[in-house]
Amino acid sequence: MSGRNGAFTFSKMVAAGNDFIVVDALTVPSAQAALSRLARRMCDRRYGIGSDGLLVMGKRSGVDLTMRIFNPDGSEAEMCGNGIRCAALWGVQRSGRRRGTLTIDTRAGQLTTTVDGSTVSVRLGDADAGCCGADYHVTVGELVRLSIGGRRLEIVPVNSGVPHAVIFTTKLEREPVEDLGRAIRWHRQFAPAGTNVDFVQRAGRSAIRQRTYERGVEEETLACGTGAIASAVASVWQVARGARGKRHVISVMTQSGERLTVRFRLAGDEARDVELEGAARVVYEGRLTDV
Repeated sequence: MSGRNGAFTFSKMVAAGNDFIVVDALTVPSAQAALSRLARRMCDRRYGIGSDGLLVMGKRSGVDLTMRIFNPDGSEAEMCGNGIRCAALWGVQRSGRRRGTLTIDTRAGQLTTTVDGSTVSVRLGDADAGCCGADYHVTVGELVRLSIGGRRLEIVPVNSGVPHAVIFTTKLEREPVEDLGRAIRWHRQFAPAGTNVDFVQRAGRSAIRQRTYERGVEEETLACGTGAIASAVASVWQVARGARGKRHVISVMTQSGERLTVRFRLAGDEARDVELEGAARVVYEGRLTDV
């Protein structure tokens, strides 16, 4: 690695089909505008390296790592479930280990991650516990009903660190994810920030299939960690509103064909003690010289 005015190294990583470029904050510019430009350039799949996001990893007292995530359009996201799992694997491997627990600070709060080989989980907090991640809430909002293109839609809004609009369907593979997802993402109902959009089909009592149109990427991605959480929580909330106490384990099949596991307790319109687990790996290491 080298300083901010020279070349720097990066890691290309993937988790459930979500791919990321991971860099050390000490090696890249620190200004917001400069990082936004860097993300637009590096995430470009034709003229850059190509990825669903740029993860900028730093350090500060009180936590093991800090993570900032920039979307391919240059905007900064609050959190990314698959991104933070890649960040945890990056941090553990840089310390020469295969296993470990790290606390990572994000714009959505401080979260605890656990790495065991290629299996990485992130715990998204418990509102009842005075621990890392206690300020992270996964909440379900009031149902939203929209008419778009002559189609009546019932949407479950879920905030899983970032906003998601969850739509249940019985024809997942035939859904116009790009066109309908884009229309909902920019709909005035979700202004000004917009929303991610998840299309979900039930695949059993404790399993769902999911496709996501991601805000900031502005297209369908092969997976979305916060979308998997939102979809899993919405799938239980829809049939068990107000149920409390029971711990749910939902298997989420992503568009990449890889599975994620979401565990949580439902307490009314809030999910607590949420955990996201799945595989993550380093695809390759590289060095960018034209900066």
